[in-house]
Amino acid sequence: MADPSTITVHVPLTFTRRGGRKSCVTPDGAPALALPSRPEGALIRALARAYRWQRLLETGAYATIQDLAAAESINPSYVGRILRLNLLAPDIVGAILDGDISPDLTAEGLVKSLPSAWGEQRRRLLPQRSPPALEVHVSK
Repeated sequence: MADPSTITVHVPLTFTRRGGRKSCVTPDGAPALALPSRPEGALIRALARAYRWQRLLETGAYATIQDLAAAESINPSYVGRILRLNLLAPDIVGAILDGDISPDLTAEGLVKSLPSAWGEQRRRLLPQRSPPALEVHVSK
């Protein structure tokens, strides 16, 4: 017979891993604890590669994507896909660096469905935010 002073509480949780960090998820998919967001390492590395590779191409260090891929010992199609990250809207890059982006977003998933228009990018990747205010500067 159980001790009458003992209470057993069952809390349904699932433990998931994201970027090497464990988190608890409730049955409805919401995080159990509101932890401070942390930037996704793979996305940040992909962004860094995209900007670095773009700079190498623009400065003439490599003439083509194929030359760059050969120097990096990787597939040219991968270089081309990652270079598309240079087309991201600045506020989306900021959200990635701040860790304020969907945890389901991966670098490969992002480049596969990346529209070129910033407005469409914002609608797809930052649906919870309102669009940035348009700033108009008038000089006299």
